[in-house]
Formats: sequence, structure tokens, C-alpha cells
Amino acid sequence: MAAQDTFSNLLRLVSLSCGYCVVHSLLTHGTLPVGPVQHGIHDCPSIPVWQRALVHRLVADVRYERGERTCYVCHLPSAHHPPLQPLRHHRANHPHASLIPQALWAVQSIDPHLHLSAMDALSVEARGHSWSTPREMAAWIADSHATDEGNSAIALLRFLHAEFHLGA
Repeated sequence: MAAQDTFSNLLRLVSLSCGYCVVHSLLTHGTLPVGPVQHGIHDCPSIPVWQRALVHRLVADVRYERGERTCYVCHLPSAHHPPLQPLRHHRANHPHASLIPQALWAVQSIDPHLHLSAMDALSVEARGHSWSTPREMAAWIADSHATDEGNSAIALLRFLHAEFHLGA
């Protein structure tokens, strides 16, 4: 239960935050951003302008098989966030809508050491995946068999939690 509480606390800490800005802050300052960092991809002060279209492509390319019990907005299993009303289940009302693809892009693009560490810890290549293109990254996010967690979003957040000793 402690692991679930730690994970719930981490989700609370990064609620309403851009995943790229979260990873950028962890790498630059060693801490999570203070308060929410909520903005769209094209308004993100941390994503280089030339990469913004690629990050947008990554977000747009994530596709799930019919019947997956994964939220198509935040990419977490529905058990990890409160039930959302179907008619309001869109990005604007979701506390983690900008977290996972943007964080993955940051892990892959900001720091080569972090990228290699994540690739190894998450067994990306060993499980037949690559993070070379937005489409390949989107396929990794959507594949429930890409990690031991059964959900790539959870695996990525657990990696960041361990790598940066969040909550320690």
C-alpha cells in the first residue's frame, strides 16, 4: 500500500504540470517545479521551438487498442485517477493531460545520460521498441506489454521517481 500512496502522492505533485517542464526542472534544479506548470506544447518555455511540432506529433500518435483500460488523455490506467464524466473527459479538464508524452520527450531529448538510463531501466530495446521517432515513442506509450508495469506511463513515472529520488 505504501508504494500506491507514494505513486498517488507523485501524481498529486505533478498535477496540472507539463511533463517536459517537470523533467527539465528535475535536471536543471534537482527539484520538481514549484506549483503547477500548465500550458500547451506550443506555449512551453522549455521545449525548443524546433521540437514543438515533433512533441505534438507524439501526443497525436498515441493510439490504444479497443477495450484498453487506459485513459486516452493521460495514458494512466483509469484506476490511478478519479472517475471522469464521459462528456467532460477531455484534455482541458484532466490534471495529467500534459504529463506523459511530454515527459517522455524530455527524457529522450534533454540529457543523453538520462535517455540511456531510461532506455536500460525500462528495457525499451529488449522489448522490441525504440524512441527514435515520435511514432515509435507513441507506440511504446500505448503498448501494455512494453514494460513490466503493464502500463508505460506508470513505468516512466516510477523511473523518474527512482532516478531523481522524489519523495525520499
